[in-house]
Amino acid sequence: MPSQATANRPGLLDRVVEDVILLILTEYCDIKSVVRLGRTCKYLCHLAFLYDVWLSLVAKLVERKIIDVRQPGNESLENLSTNQLIDEVKRIMHGPKTWSHHNSSSVLDKDLNHNRLARGELVRPAFPPASTFPLESRRTVLHPILREVAPGVWDDMTTLLPGGEYVLYLNSGRLECWSISDKCIWMHTCAMDDASVMDFAADFVEKDQVVILTCQSTWNGSRDNFVEITILDLKNAKSKLVLVNRVPDFDHAGMYTSCAVGGKIAVVNMHGPALTTLLINWSTLTYVGLRTSSPRIALIPGYLVFTLDRDVDLVLAVCPLTSFDKYWVPIDGINEPSNCILLEDLPIICAGVHLEQRTGHSRTGHFMARRRKVDLWVCESPIEPGVFRVWVYLSTGDSRAQLGGYQLTVQDSGISWESMVVQHVVAGFPVGMLYSGHRVVNAGRIKSIPQIVPPGPEYDTTRVTPLNLPGCRDFIHVSPYSGAITYSTDEHIVIVHYD
Repeated sequence: MPSQATANRPGLLDRVVEDVILLILTEYCDIKSVVRLGRTCKYLCHLAFLYDVWLSLVAKLVERKIIDVRQPGNESLENLSTNQLIDEVKRIMHGPKTWSHHNSSSVLDKDLNHNRLARGELVRPAFPPASTFPLESRRTVLHPILREVAPGVWDDMTTLLPGGEYVLYLNSGRLECWSISDKCIWMHTCAMDDASVMDFAADFVEKDQVVILTCQSTWNGSRDNFVEITILDLKNAKSKLVLVNRVPDFDHAGMYTSCAVGGKIAVVNMHGPALTTLLINWSTLTYVGLRTSSPRIALIPGYLVFTLDRDVDLVLAVCPLTSFDKYWVPIDGINEPSNCILLEDLPIICAGVHLEQRTGHSRTGHFMARRRKVDLWVCESPIEPGVFRVWVYLSTGDSRAQLGGYQLTVQDSGISWESMVVQHVVAGFPVGMLYSGHRVVNAGRIKSIPQIVPPGPEYDTTRVTPLNLPGCRDFIHVSPYSGAITYSTDEHIVIVHYD
């Protein structure tokens, strides 16, 4: 039956059946494309904002594990209105409403009218003072049986997996997987005796299958360091050990740092020896060792994204994984890796942006602040495939820091970088970053209260809001899209979703 907007149909669409247009919108378009089509004429605007179109768009975000579908009190998608479905997209783009203090009238509507959402621009909402900034939240509590702490082992690392249905919990050196229904579905067993998991990372490879990287060390007098790749079927609670690989044996309590998994590639970053990074292709059981000064490496499909020292500045760069094709060698599982190359010798595509590591001197000056910490976060755009938001945090030695936000586009037309914002901030340890630009930091003090810092070009202490995380241990995980905070206490695992 023809829609009420048929009379506004442009002449070029007279011969196109409306159901065909709806099929194109729901099956072949991303959110950015739908928004742009909806701005061309009244007829397409009507179709672009039909309930079935937005239900399909949001369902795709659920399939991509961008939306946490099991938040406490959440209704199923089918029970949401069109405006509520759009609100789900707003939450991803701008952060939780209580973090940004948006009113319910609709920042997304304003963005649609001005095409800002379609362009993926950074939204910088106005924040009220922290004293008048209540945070509304919903908490889920899990009840693990806490193990005795092993020597030198972090005992409180938690990660909410994308999609919000499962938590990986490092319980005193043993990795466990919990469903948010408060059930432990899996416990990892180390391949070597007297070993403990020191760090881990995970990524979905199929709807219900997750590949897990565990970085381990033994404590039986000698120090043996190694990593494992395991595939866990979450639906059936069954796991398969894919590989075990040695890494250099040196004694450092925090030798693993910012390890990552993306698709078939795992990245193991290490402190200490000449071999600083190990790339593992778990599907072909091969590896490449890297010697690099790059302090942070992240993965996107087909590329490494990393920071790179150039002169006195820190720049962002990408390197195609195809550059490693001739360097992969088989994993033997017994000997330490010895096949090493210099990352800087491969084809690198640098951003036209930089974060300065200096303190007030000219570019040719002799004094350069000692870099204390670099953090890197990369998130794919929910509204346009192949577009990524990259956040890099540089803490200098003068009690100040910089936060840079950049858009990285990796599409058939080529690779490009675009700077969104560079924020000069008071230094604080960043423990997580949202796609929206909000970050969660502590104040650089032991047992300090984590705080939410909003996006924007300037740091303003009146806009910083403390998080209420009673009993929180040292480590918290921040979900990059939903803003969910996951942490452990002396008795529980707690997941906090914000409205």
